[in-house]
Amino acid sequence: MRRIATSLIVGLALLATTGAAPAGAGSVLAKGRFGPTAKYTGTGTATVVRSGSARVIRTSRDFTARGAIRLRFYLATSPSARRRVDLGPMAKRGAQRFRIPRRVNLRRYRYAIAWCVTVDEPITQAVLR
Repeated sequence: MRRIATSLIVGLALLATTGAAPAGAGSVLAKGRFGPTAKYTGTGTATVVRSGSARVIRTSRDFTARGAIRLRFYLATSPSARRRVDLGPMAKRGAQRFRIPRRVNLRRYRYAIAWCVTVDEPITQAVLR
């Protein structure tokens, strides 16, 4: 019993510090691997999960955006991100979690993009399938 309680406390602490849900939480709606853009690159995955009535997109623990200065996380209809939804600021590394607004149609907004606002260019992107 003590081991279970300790595991639960560690899991809750991880959720509080990273904003990441446990790997098995929620049903997976889409997933994609981050890769290079014209000038930059990144690694890791993006996973869209239904969590209750909400949809969230998570980056994996091994997420890295190389060459980034100040990042925003976008869902976009194309790699150019002309039509996009800004999900907020993001860190250059690690597991992160972003809530997806209800109005966003994931059949249209299939690109998860780490966008550097300093140079106004995408650093890395994942196609959500």
